[in-house]
Amino acid sequence: LVGSEMCIRDRNNILQFVLLECLKDPRYQVHLSNLKAYYKKKYDFMYQLISKELSGHCRIHPIEGGMFIWLEIQSNKEADIMKIAQKLLALGVAVVPGAVFQLPQNRVENTIRLNFSFESMENTTVGIQKLAEVIKSEY
Repeated sequence: LVGSEMCIRDRNNILQFVLLECLKDPRYQVHLSNLKAYYKKKYDFMYQLISKELSGHCRIHPIEGGMFIWLEIQSNKEADIMKIAQKLLALGVAVVPGAVFQLPQNRVENTIRLNFSFESMENTTVGIQKLAEVIKSEY
């Protein structure tokens, strides 16, 4: 074996064994089901808020996995996502322009990525209300 292959093959065997035992434990499946339900509830909550607060202003791209909601601002004029992000940051709400996650040839400039996994439902409500205020004031 070459040195780099030995490093890959001889990773921490004890850690791998412990991980395998955890994955085989029936409680893991219960825990995984609980996590899925928890994050689905948070996703559904944010999705409903956006649908209510930004109806007609944004298109929500449904997800099949992950911890983010993608919004596309629907406007007759080009959306300045950096300006929106800066205004929101000044209000205590962090969003990420979607373009930083897209290849240049496929870039959609008027998208925003929102994380639904971290904040409480109360903070999510306040954040979406501030997002709606900024978008509606601009577009």
